[in-house]
Amino acid sequence: LGFDASGNPGIGFYDATLGDLKYAHLVGAAWQTEVVDGGTSPGGAGDVGAYCSLRFDPLGRPCLSYYDATNGDLKYACWSGTEWRVETVDGVGLTGLYTSLAFDAAGHPAVSYQDATRGALRMARWDGEKWGMTTIDDAQAAGRWTSLAFDSCGSLAVSYDAAANGDQMFASPCNP
Repeated sequence: LGFDASGNPGIGFYDATLGDLKYAHLVGAAWQTEVVDGGTSPGGAGDVGAYCSLRFDPLGRPCLSYYDATNGDLKYACWSGTEWRVETVDGVGLTGLYTSLAFDAAGHPAVSYQDATRGALRMARWDGEKWGMTTIDDAQAAGRWTSLAFDSCGSLAVSYDAAANGDQMFASPCNP
């Protein structure tokens, strides 16, 4: 769930029946729903959209991070103003579960997610030219149910479940 600059709600969600990532938004008094990526999108096939996270970028466009179960990838989609632009962010191994999306002050996206192959909590961050990946916690099965935000220092902070010991964890370079 997110709100655009005019206060209108938007919802990113996974349609498990069709295997699609969808976006619904309120236009006037009516909801409009569209396929962002998936089995019924142009050129789409498979099962995508689980663990999606929606945020509006600084230009007010809806953007989503999500898991592509068909390929085991972390994906990112953003509305360009005319179409959804979809890209694979991390496609190495089984990765991209439990995503959370945030934007920095420059408008660049960052995504926290679980890399199940490595059993680690990871973060992908766009620097304006390319995505860079960082491991935050490589404890066994870390990174479920991530929540990502920028803290008071302007640094990325993330909370997550550390499945190996059942603890809820918090990581930030600003706040120990």
